[in-house]
Amino acid sequence: MAKEVVPQLRRTADAAGGRGRPDNRVATRTFMIGQPVDSTNLVSVDYDEWSATLTVEFRNDTVYEYYRVPPGVYAGLMRATSHGGFLASHIRNRFSYRLIQ
Repeated sequence: MAKEVVPQLRRTADAAGGRGRPDNRVATRTFMIGQPVDSTNLVSVDYDEWSATLTVEFRNDTVYEYYRVPPGVYAGLMRATSHGGFLASHIRNRFSYRLIQ
């Protein structure tokens, strides 16, 4: 299961006057990102056609977003006999990405 990032406003002491100030830390809760996949490395995959963003949840509880991924690449990932292998050879290091969780 992936972890949804939920903004949570917390207060921390301000060194100057002891007053609280907002802190950008977040709380998390578990949920599945998208379609489950049968893989030893991946848990689920989601694709947003409008933004061409591919979201991948890994078994080690990390979640990555890959940007400007063409629909055909997503379709290839979902058809692949090895989802992790396809990701490694056709997506990772070919598209910009960000660690979400």
